[in-house]
Amino acid sequence: MHLLVFGSSDSDGSNLPDRSLAWPVLLKERAATECGTDLELSFCRLYVHAEGWEDRFEQAIASAEPDIIVVCVNGVSWSFRTVPIRLRKWFGRGAGGWAERQQRRMDEHARSHRVAEKVASGVHWIVRHTVPPGTFLSRSVAEARWLKIIDRVAREEAFAVVVGKTDQHGDLLKTWPKVNDEIASHNRVIHRRVNERRLTWFESQSIIDELGRDAAHIGDLIHRREPFHVMMADRLLEVIRPALATRA
Repeated sequence: MHLLVFGSSDSDGSNLPDRSLAWPVLLKERAATECGTDLELSFCRLYVHAEGWEDRFEQAIASAEPDIIVVCVNGVSWSFRTVPIRLRKWFGRGAGGWAERQQRRMDEHARSHRVAEKVASGVHWIVRHTVPPGTFLSRSVAEARWLKIIDRVAREEAFAVVVGKTDQHGDLLKTWPKVNDEIASHNRVIHRRVNERRLTWFESQSIIDELGRDAAHIGDLIHRREPFHVMMADRLLEVIRPALATRA
C-alpha cells in the first residue's frame, strides 16, 4: 500500500533532530508494527502560493498512485503576515531571504539571553510599524486553491484525510492579533467541503491543546516538537486503520 502525504516543513521534520522522528515516518512504522501493513511513503511539500504548485501536486499523485492520501492544510500563503514577505514582494526573493535570515539569527540569540529577548521584541515592533507586514496571497485566493485540492483528491479512489490548520502563536500572532479567528473561519470552510466530498477530517489543534503550546512547539512557536509528532502518528493510525484493513 502507498501512503502519500502533502505537508510542509513541519510535517517533513525539517526542524527535528532527526527527520525519522516526523509523524509520517512514525505512522508508516506503526502501520507495520501494529497493523502488519507495509506502507510505502511518499512526501510532497505543498504551498499553494509557490510557483508550479499545481503541477507538483498532480505529479505527486501520478507518481505515487496512492491508496491513502493525507493533505495537511497550511496557512503559509495567507496567514503568515511578515515583513520579510513584504520585502520579498517589493524587492524580490533575495531581499526577503536576507530579512528572514537576519530575523532568524536575532530570534535564536534572543532565546538564550533575557535582555536580548527584550531588545529583539522592540526591534520587531519598530520594524512592523515601519514596513507593513505582507502575505503571499489573500485568504480568499489561498482558500480557493485548497478547496480545489480537496475536490481533486475526492476524485481519487484513495482513502483521504484532510488535516486542518492549527492556531498561530508568537510574533505571527502579535503581527495579526485576530488571525486565529480567521483560521477558525477558514477551517470551517475547508471542513464543510471535506464533508461534502465525503472525505475524512482530522483536527490536529486538539493535540496542541492537550500537550500545551510550549510543550508542542520548538522556540519559534511554529514547528512542533517530537511529542506532537508521536501523538499525531498515533491518532492518525486510528483514523486510517479501517483503510489498512479493507485495502490490505
